[in-house]
Amino acid sequence: MIGRAKFGGNQVDYLDGTVDQVHLFDRALTSTEVKTLDDSGR
Repeated sequence: MIGRAKFGGNQVDYLDGTVDQVHLFDRALTSTEVKTLDDSGR
């Protein structure tokens, strides 16, 4: 679930807001790739 975590079997850290965009990748991104995505606003 996006915007929530599980700790000790309990749901915690509920996001009180909205998630605008979600990107899924089948590998870890490099720091350069993350920066490029952040700089582009995507």
